[in-house]
Amino acid sequence: ADFEVTVEVNNYAPAEFTVRNLSAGGNSYQWTFEGGTPSAYTGEHPPTIIYEHEGQYRIKMETDNGSQTFTVIKEIEVGPRLQVAFDIVPSFEDEDDMEAPLRATFNTRLKGVETLSWTCPGAEITNETSETASIYFQKEGEYTVTLDVSNGKTSERVSQNITVQKNTNLRAHQDIRLGINTAGEKYPMYYSTRLRHAIKQQEINEENASLIDIIFFGLNMNFTKNCFVSPADLSNTTFPEIPKALQTKFINKTEMGSINITPSQFYDMTTDERIRNLPIASGKTGDNFFSDSLLPRVVLFETSDGRKGAILIKEMVRSEKENSYIVVDIKIQKND
Repeated sequence: ADFEVTVEVNNYAPAEFTVRNLSAGGNSYQWTFEGGTPSAYTGEHPPTIIYEHEGQYRIKMETDNGSQTFTVIKEIEVGPRLQVAFDIVPSFEDEDDMEAPLRATFNTRLKGVETLSWTCPGAEITNETSETASIYFQKEGEYTVTLDVSNGKTSERVSQNITVQKNTNLRAHQDIRLGINTAGEKYPMYYSTRLRHAIKQQEINEENASLIDIIFFGLNMNFTKNCFVSPADLSNTTFPEIPKALQTKFINKTEMGSINITPSQFYDMTTDERIRNLPIASGKTGDNFFSDSLLPRVVLFETSDGRKGAILIKEMVRSEKENSYIVVDIKIQKND
């Protein structure tokens, strides 16, 4: 008593299996096809069996020769039906504004796929036949990303639309709270424009230390003496030195010279045009303190990698020395 099972094309659902009876000397045959259509058959040569759903299934044959009964059981596996879906995942640098040039990867949800192919007219795709493909949009516009998949038996096509905005080369960070030097337990005093978030002193580590480019030094809760300092120039503050510290140049009191922008100009900035050519690196930097006598005020800066920016100090919140902080907005070049 014996039989063999052969799959037609491949075992992805819906899958067809052929059963060949290899028995000799049997008088009768009873077949059971768990999960299949048909589910049972009586006779020597069963028909083709169809399985609609993925899973492990048993095929059982019972045969007798008039004096003995023999049972043979074999298992088959049915793969999943062809399923495909994906999301376009912009890079960290681009997810907040979706501006060109935009880089993205794909979050794919695939089942039963043997081959695939990505296409998107107007964009550049790396590894276009791979699940781990990436895509690059150089210019603004409306794009359609298409994924074609096949399992050798059936094929499917799905598409996603994406809008890439015009490049302003300006990134905005809003409503950042930075504490005075005695409020470090509650409020951060360090900020990374690359990571786009504030960092407390106790949170500085090997990974983020070299990405900090803005530090607020507020001497007291009355805000009589304040400035932004470079991570590389902390010797005149109460802050400990930072490993791999960056050099950022600041103009803390723009009213003292000709290199400045007003708060209204800050609010109106939608591109980097206003700060692009400001000679911030040649201005008075670092040593100038400001008080709370003028609010809102704008501080200008240039990072070690040449990105120029402006900090709008919107509010100074007085409380106990452990709870006093400023609220700022930052606009900075991206330099993609």
